[in-house]
Amino acid sequence: MDDVTDLTGDGGVIKKIVTRAKAGALAPSEDLPMVGEVAKITCKPEYAYGAAGSPPDIPPNATLIFEVELLSCRPRKGSSLGSASAERARLEELKKQREIAASVKEEEKKKREEAKAAAAARIQAKLEAKKGQGKGKGKGK
Repeated sequence: MDDVTDLTGDGGVIKKIVTRAKAGALAPSEDLPMVGEVAKITCKPEYAYGAAGSPPDIPPNATLIFEVELLSCRPRKGSSLGSASAERARLEELKKQREIAASVKEEEKKKREEAKAAAAARIQAKLEAKKGQGKGKGKGK
């Protein structure tokens, strides 16, 4: 069964259905799992514990794989099945904010690397200039 869904849109969290729900099973909404569905969820490190890991059980930069089954579902108190679309919209907004933050972080990293390279070039130029001056009697300053 090759029913695979990219939950984050960037390959960071992948859902692969292992066992489909029985016909007529309930689902909180159209795009959520149905009762009885078994899925394997694979989370890349940036969506899990990242470089820190969670010692001693989870090493740094570990990809996590979960096998989950939806046993039952019911709306939260004070909510309805229709509110699932509002929740999805909220999650989409959070995803956009996370993407923007990642983009800003990447741009800042690029600027830091460029600044480091420029500083290294300036230091190298100063060292080269000092080599050319030499030291001792009769040498130009």
